[in-house]
Amino acid sequence: MKLGELLAIIRRDELDDESQPYLWSNAALIEYAEDAENEACRRASLLRDATTPAICRITLVAGTSEYDLDPRVIRLRRVRLTGNSTPLVPVTTAQLDEEHPGWEDETGEPSCYLTDWETGEIRVVPTPTAVGTLELQVVRLPLVALNDMEDTPEIHARFHRDLRHWIVKRAFSVLDSERQDKDRAKDAESRFALAFGDPLSARTEEWNARNLPSTHRDGSE
Repeated sequence: MKLGELLAIIRRDELDDESQPYLWSNAALIEYAEDAENEACRRASLLRDATTPAICRITLVAGTSEYDLDPRVIRLRRVRLTGNSTPLVPVTTAQLDEEHPGWEDETGEPSCYLTDWETGEIRVVPTPTAVGTLELQVVRLPLVALNDMEDTPEIHARFHRDLRHWIVKRAFSVLDSERQDKDRAKDAESRFALAFGDPLSARTEEWNARNLPSTHRDGSE
């Protein structure tokens, strides 16, 4: 469904705002739609990717252990070196300190990784001694922001209509006496949660990023 079609349905069925001048501009509703798709992806892990080079490929450099993750990555599902069938094992700093004292100074072929979601980095351990490529399987945000009526949300078409709940929530949350309706905003937010799950705090999202994606050494989840 194109964004223009979705917004037309919302203006007719939810906002009673079909006549110009609109109470809510197209630009505002498009902004809310972009926010809705991102929020849905964060809550429900709707977009998985293992092929987009800019997001799923990292070139390793000898002597360098830390690399930037694309900011659209929500969490990692699997990490492996090209040519190796065994994926790298996700670990924490505490694990490494306990099990491998001095790990920060080790060099060789990476066998595990840890993430820092504050800096948006991945660190491979041990520090590589040769060039290579990390292949990532990720959960991510949309590749392209919604900014035009002809755009189509990247998430599966069966979820497009459910985005309207967040758009309506945002629309009725405007600090304006003519447009604000706290009860309808709250109801729309509840319907969005039924479709995509409850909101995640930053702390919960970071915990999920560190703990949910783990694959075993044989690559299974």
